Amino acid sequence: GLVLVAVLVGWRWGALWRVGAPDKAQATLALPEHFDPAEAEPVEGSLDASAPTTVALEVPLSPLRTAGTEARPLVAQISRLPDGQMLWTEEIDPARAAAGAEKLRLDLPAGFLGAGTYELEILDAGEPLYYVRFRLRSVHGGTLNESEGAALHLPDGGYLLASTTYSFGSSPGRSSDGWLVRLSATGDELWSRTYGGDGWDGLNSIRPTPDGNYVCTGYAGSAFADLWLLKVSPEGEVLFDRRWGTEHGWDNGRDVICTADGGYAVVGYTRSFGKGPRSVYLVKTDASGRREWDQHYGGEGEDTGVSLLQMADGGYLLGGTTASFGAGGSDLWVIRTDAAGAVLWDRTYGDSLAQSGGMLLPARDGDFYLLGSTLRDEVLDFNDGWLLKLAADGEPRWSRRYGGEGPETFARGIVLADGGLVIAGSTAPGREQDDVWLLGLDAEGNVLWERSFGGPEAEAALWLEAARDRGFLVCATTRSYGAGDDDLWLIRTDSSGLYAIGGGTPAEQRYWSRVLVHAVPAGLR
Repeated sequence: GLVLVAVLVGWRWGALWRVGAPDKAQATLALPEHFDPAEAEPVEGSLDASAPTTVALEVPLSPLRTAGTEARPLVAQISRLPDGQMLWTEEIDPARAAAGAEKLRLDLPAGFLGAGTYELEILDAGEPLYYVRFRLRSVHGGTLNESEGAALHLPDGGYLLASTTYSFGSSPGRSSDGWLVRLSATGDELWSRTYGGDGWDGLNSIRPTPDGNYVCTGYAGSAFADLWLLKVSPEGEVLFDRRWGTEHGWDNGRDVICTADGGYAVVGYTRSFGKGPRSVYLVKTDASGRREWDQHYGGEGEDTGVSLLQMADGGYLLGGTTASFGAGGSDLWVIRTDAAGAVLWDRTYGDSLAQSGGMLLPARDGDFYLLGSTLRDEVLDFNDGWLLKLAADGEPRWSRRYGGEGPETFARGIVLADGGLVIAGSTAPGREQDDVWLLGLDAEGNVLWERSFGGPEAEAALWLEAARDRGFLVCATTRSYGAGDDDLWLIRTDSSGLYAIGGGTPAEQRYWSRVLVHAVPAGLR
């Protein structure tokens, strides 16, 4: 069964979650010595949503020992915010505060505290000795590995997440399955389903279809994998399952679109076909997912397709990277095709150092944006986020780099109704571990606002989805929170990239954070 994985979000306030015994849903939250409600954010942690959870709060003894409390008991009490309702109170033997231990442990009953915001006070004859605020949030997922993340905002305000899981499905712990998770508007899990066989299966992208269903792409196979196209109903029932590749290749779909003729087009990469070790792969299907034609593009190096747009004339614009062409290393690569996938033109963007990415976005004025990352320092292996604006023929109109002293990368972006952009990626302020990075830009690439989220370990954004209230959903990986290695982290923000956890009002509950417990083995992409 699922076990609790407890995590720290409030790292800078000294909090630490630890995993409880395997047969119990139990977590320990170590609280900071000092908490200033005017300055400090509440300490944040996560609860296992699948089981009643016992929470233990560890209070540092140093602020309690200074009060001369040997002669009378202390009183600990927990209230719920924002309404201040008293939920729990307990007397504390003052001898426990002078016993030489470093922490005073307060054990709460299983399932007593759910997701929300709380305050803990410890009083001596009615006078406050200690105060802290803490938040609890729900965790979804398994105890093993999941990876990747793409999401849709649904008409009812909820979300549908496509990912990859090692915790559930046909061969837990041995191989992966594609994974769909249906979430409510406040991030609570409504259902989840896995897809695939006994081999390696995973989902990278999901799109709504005109008939009210959903189409996904990724990889599926046994010893090797094929490019995978999967269509499901709103309840997750399989409508069709198509795969393309060879017995000894490895093929992967990275992006899928619904085409003007009612069919689908998928871009990714193939090791089954093409000249080099990896070629860009474009597959066009009919409305039933049956292949009408396919094309591969590339040279003698590693070439990858990342994103896909259909043009007004029925042709396609492909974004990705190439190590076969360009200035050296790997460059960003854009390919323009006709309606049958024949190349009309292609352009590379970059220098002799390495570039990565290849996300294409249509601008409001008929141009295009191209997102990626460009190596700034070959010795330190540091990147900058890189944004280019391209004319319809691929000619650059301008390019801008974003970043500080540490490594920065861009992953996904959204063009807003006013022509501006929001871009998600990763940043390492002060050359420390990466955090999730969210930037709001105007149409010329000027920074309007900037946010980062993370803990003591590495985080990075995978996907960015617009919400109907002009806010955003960020799918990211996290090593600070969850089971360890790379776990999925969902962050629901407002239109300025801000979020709060466990708010009491409906407006506050629209913005939240969730961890889906998982990771991917190194090298498997």
